[in-house]
Formats: sequence, structure tokens, C-alpha cells
Amino acid sequence: MGSILPSSHSPPPPPPPPHSPPLPATVLFSQPVSELPERLPSVQEIEDSPHVLKKLWSERVVRVGQHYVAKYGEITRPIEGENMIFAREHLKSVVPRLFAIYQRPRRRKREPAITYLIMEYIDGPPLSEVWDTMGEPERIRVVDSLHGTLQIIRNIPPPDYFGGLGMAKFNDDIFSDEDDPPEAGYGPFKTESELINALVSRYRSKAGDRLRHAADYYQRVLPHVLQGSGKPVFTHGDLQPKNIMIGTRGKVMIIDWEASGWYPIWWEYATTMDASNLKDDWHNYVPRCMSEFPNHFAWFNMLYREMWF
Repeated sequence: MGSILPSSHSPPPPPPPPHSPPLPATVLFSQPVSELPERLPSVQEIEDSPHVLKKLWSERVVRVGQHYVAKYGEITRPIEGENMIFAREHLKSVVPRLFAIYQRPRRRKREPAITYLIMEYIDGPPLSEVWDTMGEPERIRVVDSLHGTLQIIRNIPPPDYFGGLGMAKFNDDIFSDEDDPPEAGYGPFKTESELINALVSRYRSKAGDRLRHAADYYQRVLPHVLQGSGKPVFTHGDLQPKNIMIGTRGKVMIIDWEASGWYPIWWEYATTMDASNLKDDWHNYVPRCMSEFPNHFAWFNMLYREMWF
């Protein structure tokens, strides 16, 4: 019987294939070098940063260097950066500065691209972490600052549609979520009634047959109870204490503009008054910074909770 060992003259086995290098990122936007506080970080430096400020399965926020914070992931969208640029044009230093947007494609089809937003680092806590420690004068100062901010963006001349900037779809998670493909979404809409009908349509798609009678009811009554002024206003879309930063010397800044767009006048109040905020007295101060729409909030909140919980 012959030997099964390889001959000393047999060629060595081929080496394993090398790992493919990551696909290069495309720079979608960048401030001029002269306006940068330091060199922009690379994708590798962002992903290797040990200073993780927020971590979800499909998105992270990390600090990079002394001046930057980077938000990146599959659910991060360039529209958030565009919203920041637009809002900062009107609000100046209330909005953190956006320095760059990178995007890296995924290897497999149907996988979303990875977007990287490189922004100004705010040295301070979110309002949600310090609210309970604030005295009444300090709370009023913060809320009155927010009132001035909202007055400015409410007076921005609106377009003739409801939707994201530049006729884009809405980026609010009531219209799309992490499980949807990148092309999913709703809008823009010509009228407020079309938007309300889209809310019911989204409800039907999420709730399914188990709540079909509720969907029929909402289809009948929501066009009456969710009517606003009929005109869109520029809206942050998630103006909760977690997204209000208290910076150096108490400066108030607003982050997380991904859901922003042209919404009905009642939308800001409905999203700000998310049910989680009813666990503290934040709701007592909201009327100091925006008009109240309690009926709209109650219906909107019921619809949202039934869809997602």
C-alpha cells in the first residue's frame, strides 16, 4: 500500500485568500480645511474609537479627538446632515456644526450603505440628565431659550408640500423603521389630509389584520381630529430633553435633527410630548416654548403605541 503522506517534492498548498480590504468611503460633504478645528478623522479612526457615547445594534455615536463626535451606522442617513446645515443657517450656534459626511457602500446587494456624520463635539450633558437637579430659574432660562429657537424656525417660509427637505420622504420613524429597505418611506404630500391618510396606511401595514377594525375607525375620524393650519412648518421632530444639550456656561444646543422636515403645526408638540416624558414634570414647561395641541398628542400617541407596542 502506498504512503498517503505527500511527497517531499509535492508543491505546498496554496495560501488562504487574503481578506478583502474594506470598500473606500465617499466624501459626500466636507467643510473647507481652513474651517476645521483639526484634521478630519478617517473611517478607521471613527470605528476604532473607544469613546462610545451611544450604541445601538445599527448605529453608534463616538467621540473622536478633541473636537469631533461621529454618528454612523446602517440607519444613519445623509439627510440628517442636510437638516443640520439647513437649521444652522437659521439658528447659528444653537445647532452643532457639521464638518463632513462620509458614506461607505456595503458588499452585498440590498444591504444599506454606512453613513458617517462628523459633527462638533458638545462638552456638556443632555437636559434629560440634569433636569431634576435644576432650580426653577435655570429651567425657565432653558425653556425660554427653546421658545426663541422655535419662533425662528416657525417663521421660515414654507414650501408647498409636507415632507423632508428638497421634496424628500419623511425620515420620522413612524413612517419607516430599521427593518425597512432604504427606499421605503412616505411623502412628500401636497396636503395635510394626504399626510393623515398616510399615517393610517402606515398603521395598517404595521398592525396587520389584528387591528384592521381600529384602522377603519382611524381612517374615518383622524382627518377630522388631526387637522392643523393646513400649512407646513419646519419642525425638529424629536425635541425631547435627551436631544437638548447644555453646553459650556449653560448654552442650549439641539442635536439629532434626523427626523426634521416640513410637518403640520401640531407635530412638534405631539412628538415632544412622547409618553415617556410624562414620568417627570417636563410637560409643565413645554407650553412656555411651543403652542399646545393636547388632543392631537392624545390621538397621535395612541396610534403610535398601537403600531409599535
